[in-house]
Amino acid sequence: MAMMALGLGAMFMSSCSEGPEAAAKRITEEMVESMKGVAALAGQEIPDEMKVDDISTQLVEETDSTATVKVTVKTADGKEDATDMKLVKKDGKWTADMRLGF
Repeated sequence: MAMMALGLGAMFMSSCSEGPEAAAKRITEEMVESMKGVAALAGQEIPDEMKVDDISTQLVEETDSTATVKVTVKTADGKEDATDMKLVKKDGKWTADMRLGF
């Protein structure tokens, strides 16, 4: 998904005292904002198929130090794209971990 590729920098952001679902949603929202910033710098508008209308999360699995959250993104053109986000807890904060896959 192109939106995800544009916002990889946000993947390493950590969350303060959030559960894994809230952290996954916040990280995805940060990726969306990053995508908007890239488009603005390029002087372009984001097409409807990449404009995010809604982000939902569902916890798939959680241990003391890892979690998998299903993140579903609904775009302005009505399509939905879902993917599993792998998170790891570091110093009490949930963070996306690229080593675990996304």
